[in-house]
Amino acid sequence: MVAREGKRDELLHVLDEAIAVCSQHEPDGALTAIFHTSPTDPDLVVLYEHYPGRASLEFHRANYERIPAYGELRARMNDLLVAPVEIVEVGRQVARWTRTVPGLREASASSHTRYRREEVEGIAFVARFPALPGKGQELLAVLEEAVPPQAVYEADPALVMDFALSVANPDTILFYKHYPTVASRDEHTANGQNLPGYRDRRLRMNALLAAPTEIVEQMTPVVRFTRTPKTEEKDQ
Repeated sequence: MVAREGKRDELLHVLDEAIAVCSQHEPDGALTAIFHTSPTDPDLVVLYEHYPGRASLEFHRANYERIPAYGELRARMNDLLVAPVEIVEVGRQVARWTRTVPGLREASASSHTRYRREEVEGIAFVARFPALPGKGQELLAVLEEAVPPQAVYEADPALVMDFALSVANPDTILFYKHYPTVASRDEHTANGQNLPGYRDRRLRMNALLAAPTEIVEQMTPVVRFTRTPKTEEKDQ
């Protein structure tokens, strides 16, 4: 979402309000919604969402037509944008790795009754790993294999790592990663060059790729909303 010049923070405020509306009208809405700004574009806002299933996503979309409060929020949001919202990628989540960190600044509000709201920081990115035909699951296994060593060799490893299969091409792995600081990201990058175990996994990963890994977006997380799942549906 690209805001009109100087309107990014106002757009973030409207998006924050939208979570309160969703909390009231969607009993099985998004499990995670993370708002990001961009380190390179002062007007860009990136929203990363995880719904528990396709039905909950479609229910959310339909509410914009049947519930006036949704339509009002969308109109306010559109007034702040220079172009229509762009959906970069849709994936089916297959794995999530998380760790907790003390000191997150939690801000509670009655309007977000079913969501936990956290002000967060650090750096995040979304990457696309295009596997060779039929090699998506093997590539996913190698990528997940790389997660546990990070807790051993990195002083302040990633807070969140989400793996998803692209809906458009299930042999493409979509990867969201949130580091607590730029320094923690740089430590991970250095380990990839300096530690044999990291290098060996990278070689195995590269052998499964149909094209180089693509960093779709680098972002600065600012607010994260999460809720406890109501049902055990397949992730979307």
